[in-house]
Amino acid sequence: MNKSNLQPNLFPVLFRFYDRMQSSFLSTVSVSILSLILVFLLISTLSCKDDEQDYKEEGPIQLEGIWEIHPSATHAKLDFNTKSGYATLITDTNIEGFLSRETSEFILLSDGKGVRIQGESETVPTGYFLFQDRKKEVWLGLWKEELVRLVQIKSN
Repeated sequence: MNKSNLQPNLFPVLFRFYDRMQSSFLSTVSVSILSLILVFLLISTLSCKDDEQDYKEEGPIQLEGIWEIHPSATHAKLDFNTKSGYATLITDTNIEGFLSRETSEFILLSDGKGVRIQGESETVPTGYFLFQDRKKEVWLGLWKEELVRLVQIKSN
């Protein structure tokens, strides 16, 4: 048998076999990858839950009592009014031996995870306290961009 007779017949057969195998293999791999992606997306969608479901809805929040802000150079206190949804900031300062008392009104709003304390005309809250940081008589949070503690000194 002649070597030249084998070459022309062998390559077209191998080429057709390789072409069929390659397209079959590629289609099998692409279907498998697509299936894995769809299964992953389905599982991740079903296993994820909405974080907001675990928290209270937005809106007014009901708190009560007088809470002192620690540390505070002005001996500031917050008086939470349960009926109105407002808090009154009471600051006592000693100016040359005279006691001066100032009050400011703040609205209390819940964003689901905590309480925002802000003036009605303000867009940025003055204070923010997370529900998860609240203990019975102590509540950690931010007041004027500083980490503070609210300590309840009187309940209504």
